[in-house]
Formats: sequence, C-alpha cells, structure tokens
Amino acid sequence: MYVDILRVQNANLFSLQPNKRKSNQMLVNKLKALRDGGEEEGFTLIELMIVVVIIGILAAIAIPIFANQQKSAISAGLKSDVKNTNTNIATALVKVPTAKTVVGSAAAGVTTGVVTLTNGTSVATAAIVVSDSATAIAVTSGTANGWNDYVITGTNASADPTSVVYTASTGKITTP
Repeated sequence: MYVDILRVQNANLFSLQPNKRKSNQMLVNKLKALRDGGEEEGFTLIELMIVVVIIGILAAIAIPIFANQQKSAISAGLKSDVKNTNTNIATALVKVPTAKTVVGSAAAGVTTGVVTLTNGTSVATAAIVVSDSATAIAVTSGTANGWNDYVITGTNASADPTSVVYTASTGKITTP
C-alpha cells in the first residue's frame, strides 16, 4: 500500500512536471528573444533617415511654388485695389461730373487714403482702401485735366509686377 501511494504521488509529480518545464522553457525563450532583440518593434536609423530625406525633397519642391503663389496673390490684390479705387472715383464723379482735377494717395504703411475731385467750385472725395499695408496708391490728373483724364498707380515691392497703372482715358490696367 505504501508503494501504491508512492506511485500515485510520483505519477502526479511526473504528470505535472512536463507542464511546469514547458512553461519555464517558454519564459526562458521569451527572455532570450527580448535580450537578443528578436521581437523588438520600431524603425531603424536608416529608415528614419530615408523619411527625412524624402520630406526634405518635397519641401525643396514646395517652398518655391508657395513663394510664387504668394507673389501672384499680392499682385492680384494690387490690381484689385487699383480697380476699387477707380470704382470709388467713378462714384464720386456722379457728385461732381465736371471735375477737372482728380488727386489723392494712400501711402505704403496705411490702409486708407482720400482722392479729391474738384471743378473749381465743387469738391467730392473718394476713398482709397488697400488690402496690403505694403501697397501704395497714387492718383494724379492727366494733362487734359478732365474727368476722364486721371491715372491711378499702385505699387507693392512684393508683387510681381511691382506696379500697375490704370489710365482713365483708355480704361485699361497696364504694367510698366
């Protein structure tokens, strides 16, 4: 009977032993894998450097395109400011249709200015509003001193072209 109990105990020990050995072996294998770096996740230095180079190439392509778009936008704003000034002068000419002089300006650094229209007795004013503080607008009377003989010149050093001219006698915007 003692022998039978011993056999049962040994049988239980031997039956549990392989499972315990197996779990210990799995733990050892996992520790070895972590130590050897076999299951590490992440990017290598070369992969990261390739990504940085690709981003640099894309930035080198995009920055000049962005700079040209910015110049085009400033140029469009300059033309718009000149056209809006002309519209405001045309509105003021309704009040003084016989105006002989049309003079005014908005200097760079300010966003508004005034155009004065006179015919000797009556005076009317028109607003000059600029979209960019670096834009300057100048309105001068032409040599004929008539209501349709004035010139609007808009300049902005950041635009391309840097200046535009509206001539009332032709009704066109030109770039000198």
